[in-house]
Amino acid sequence: MIVKHGLDCIGFLTLTFADDVQCHKEATKRFNSLATNVLKKKYKSWIRVSERQQSGRWHFHLLVVCSGDIKRGLRFDELKNKNYKSANGLLRGEW
Repeated sequence: MIVKHGLDCIGFLTLTFADDVQCHKEATKRFNSLATNVLKKKYKSWIRVSERQQSGRWHFHLLVVCSGDIKRGLRFDELKNKNYKSANGLLRGEW
């Protein structure tokens, strides 16, 4: 994915349900609906991993391919201090 699209276009996304989804089949069904209706239009590609939280609820971690360089100008050292001013417009749009 990185070789094909470049590291600067790769983002990390976590999706958590608002309600208490304990059934993996139900979680996957909901994810597939989101993927079909939203993610497919927004991202060039993604890799998904499902994970159960300590509470038993399911959530998903994704590596996503964004439409451009989301890391340009980003000061990672300032993110630790919750200073997000260096984020470019593309990354801010993702947030």
